[in-house]
Amino acid sequence: MNKIKRILIAVLSATVIVNMAYATGGVTRKQLAEYASSLKGLKKAELKEAMYRLMTPTTVLEYGSGSGHTWDGFYDTDRTADNYCIDRYCDDRREFGSRGAVVSGLNIEHSFPKSWWGGTKNSAYMDLFNLMPSEVTINSAKSNYGMGVVDNVKDTNGCTKVGTGKGSSSNVNLWEPADKWKGDFSRSYMYMATAHQNLNTKYTGEALTSLEKNVWPTLQQWAYTLYLKWTRTDKVDQIEVDRNNAVYNIQGNRNLFVDYPTLAEYVWGDSIDAEFDPYTALTTCSDDDRYASYQYNDNGGSAGGNGGNESGGNGGDSNDDDNIDDVETGEVEGTYILVTNVGDLKTGDNLLIASDNCVMSATQSANNRPAVTTTVTDDKIVYADDMAVVTLVRTGDYWLLKTNGGYLYAASSSSNWLRTTDKAENTTKASITQAADGCAVIKFVNVSGRNELQYNASANVFSCYKSGNQKAIQLYRRIATTDGVSVTTISTDDEAVYNLNGVKVDASYKGIVVKNGKKYFNR
Repeated sequence: MNKIKRILIAVLSATVIVNMAYATGGVTRKQLAEYASSLKGLKKAELKEAMYRLMTPTTVLEYGSGSGHTWDGFYDTDRTADNYCIDRYCDDRREFGSRGAVVSGLNIEHSFPKSWWGGTKNSAYMDLFNLMPSEVTINSAKSNYGMGVVDNVKDTNGCTKVGTGKGSSSNVNLWEPADKWKGDFSRSYMYMATAHQNLNTKYTGEALTSLEKNVWPTLQQWAYTLYLKWTRTDKVDQIEVDRNNAVYNIQGNRNLFVDYPTLAEYVWGDSIDAEFDPYTALTTCSDDDRYASYQYNDNGGSAGGNGGNESGGNGGDSNDDDNIDDVETGEVEGTYILVTNVGDLKTGDNLLIASDNCVMSATQSANNRPAVTTTVTDDKIVYADDMAVVTLVRTGDYWLLKTNGGYLYAASSSSNWLRTTDKAENTTKASITQAADGCAVIKFVNVSGRNELQYNASANVFSCYKSGNQKAIQLYRRIATTDGVSVTTISTDDEAVYNLNGVKVDASYKGIVVKNGKKYFNR
């Protein structure tokens, strides 16, 4: 490497380390959310495009061995505490020698083959997220094949298989990693299909058995379906987290599929119609313990599908993957108080869904639920027998709305239908967020279009509509005991009215307001 280029890389690396030095010891949720803030509110193709802009490396090491080259990087990214090299293709153990030197018996493997884009020596060619130390023989055997399930094994070393299997057709050349590495490689392939999606027009040869020449989905359906499966079953572990942080300190970019282990669901999976929120999504951060208990639910989808998101989120109680069958409705009679912060919601909360002076009924009509007239006094409603009590159940990062007869869900993307089913499925997953006026927003995330629970005043029913088509809803939570009521007050010296952000508003303002230190809901 020439002297000027070496100095440039050193300066860039130093800048990265100064600005994000926390990465070595583990990124926090807040820091990661700020890093990925540009992804908020996006989904599917738009989300992938924004990730491309964020994830492309700012600098890369020169390819090969020596100071400032790939093997110098491997010394930080793939070296164990006892100085052994982590080889994801072979179980043999080999020690590192001096920093920057090639480990005997290994070479540099482009997991996402360089020939797929014609072999040009660009940033993708030298990207450490795609480069892995590999045992020489199996590296040669896997050639430039795509990754998939090998049905007919032609070569194996007990860790990696090479042969043929089902891909874009019934019999394509493939290689298959060991189970313990399947999630790692899947997240790596997703990274390459995103961070270097600008190469899509150059894809050729074996690439076209796994990829498409477009910026979304880029991965062929069979490929992303398989890789999603592998990311769900082979979860991110500490080795992968440490490598992500180490590469970040070298290149200045992160593999966000490692940071946000359900992020791929928003791009290709069960949450493509849901908006991603980096502030509430499940993470592998050092101060986020939610992912440890995460398990993909084949019936209900990914950790709520929501890439760990909006649902209940807003920094509230995580309650990851609560046992759905163990959550009981319990007592329903009594007084319900207006929910002013959906981030405080938790599994087991009993709620009334209301709008103005109407509450959703316990009666399920064919495609909606009638409204029950009630009286709201001091932001409280007293339960009546014909009101529907909804019990919240957290599934990963989404909510299930459990009521009499089963779980509420949006039954159509083209019709205004709200129905009930006795099974927790993808369609029953909902996000709960808060609008600027303090009203709650409930969206069933696996249905597009008419998926928001609203109140139709003219028909006097609650059902699912396009956003903003009907009246917004409010949530009221059952008060267990008087001592359990928490009231937030804001001191004022006059009769002024303020919104929840402390901004003075006109008395005609609609939504939750604060007056003389007490909260009210202006209708």
